[in-house]
Amino acid sequence: MTATAVYSSPDLVPVGADNIDTYVSFLLANSDAEARDYMSRIDMRSMILDREQSEHSSFGDYLWCQDGVPLASANFSRRRHAGGHDLIMLYVTSRPDVPQAADMARRQLLASTFARPAAVARRFHLPPSIHRPAPTDELAAWGFVRQPGTCKYSRDAAPPRPGEFPMTDR
Repeated sequence: MTATAVYSSPDLVPVGADNIDTYVSFLLANSDAEARDYMSRIDMRSMILDREQSEHSSFGDYLWCQDGVPLASANFSRRRHAGGHDLIMLYVTSRPDVPQAADMARRQLLASTFARPAAVARRFHLPPSIHRPAPTDELAAWGFVRQPGTCKYSRDAAPPRPGEFPMTDR
């Protein structure tokens, strides 16, 4: 299937072998530069298909399509945290010309997939999408509380500075 695939329903469409090329093309076209750089270095198609077909898959990849056109993508990973709860990471990417699609895809995925009762407590991590900040009022209405943190810092490669890693200086 090519990147121009068309779907018949304005819904979340699970990613599989029949639409993986559309999904990867969508991610490459609508991700930030850092994500595109990472994706260009790996075989995204095989990685996604392998994890989706795993018997113990705790991943989900979706395209959110309206009127037959992919407008957003959503993916999540779920892992059992040491504290006994599930940690669910939910990422949504939309086209820059339709940023509200990120909200609609997030809303639909949460309502359809995670609204069901769970055997263990679940903690969600919902970073803002690239083209749209997180809908804080709506997430608060769903019971989400914003947790500060997860800041990203980087520095050019260089030797450690004196005192930077005190435990290794002993």
